[in-house]
Amino acid sequence: MECFIISHFDIENPINPVQLISYEVPGTGYKVHDMWVKNDTAFLNNGGDGLFVVDFTDLTSPQIIGSLTDYTDKGYNHSGWPTADMKTYIMADEDWGYDMKVLDISDLSDIEEITTFSSEIDPNSIAHNQLIKDNYVYVSSYHDGLQVYDISDQQNPTKVASFSTYLMDDHDSYRGAWGLSFFTIRQHIGIRHAIRIICFSP
Repeated sequence: MECFIISHFDIENPINPVQLISYEVPGTGYKVHDMWVKNDTAFLNNGGDGLFVVDFTDLTSPQIIGSLTDYTDKGYNHSGWPTADMKTYIMADEDWGYDMKVLDISDLSDIEEITTFSSEIDPNSIAHNQLIKDNYVYVSSYHDGLQVYDISDQQNPTKVASFSTYLMDDHDSYRGAWGLSFFTIRQHIGIRHAIRIICFSP
C-alpha cells in the first residue's frame, strides 16, 4: 500500500503555496494512508498502526488527542468518516473479510468500538471508502459495489440499498467500486469504477 508523510501548506497565495510542516505519527511503523479533517483536527488512518486523532492547532507541536490501536479485525487501517455530530465514526481496514467498525468518538481521549458490520456477501468482501450523510453510510466495497447502511441504530447497522458495479463472481483482487462522491443535495452518488451516477432516495 502506498502511504504518505502529511505535508501542510499555506495556500493564501494559491499560485505559490508554502510548505509549513511535514508530519508522521510518532512511534509508528506506517505512514498515513487517508485522513478526514475538520478545522485543526485530523483523523489519520495509519495503516497497520490503527487510527490516530491529531490536533494541529500549533503546527510546531501537533498533539495526539485520541487513538485506537487495538480493535476487532485490525488490519490495514484504510479510511473512515464521522457523523455530523462528531459522536460516531465508521472505519474500514482494507483486508479481505474484515468487518467495518462503528466507533464512539464522543470522547476522543477514550475512543470505543461499538460494533462491527459487513456486506455479508462474501467471506472475502472488502470495504474500501465510506461517506456519511444524515443517518446513512455509503460504502464503496470493491467487488460488492455500492453498499448503503442505515446507522440510526448504531448498535445495529442495517443494509438498506446496494448497487452492483462488478459482474465477475470473485473476491480475490481489488477490482470493482473503490470510491464515491456526492453530487448535489438530491443525493446523486458518483461511484468510481467505470463512472456511474445513481440516485438514492432514503
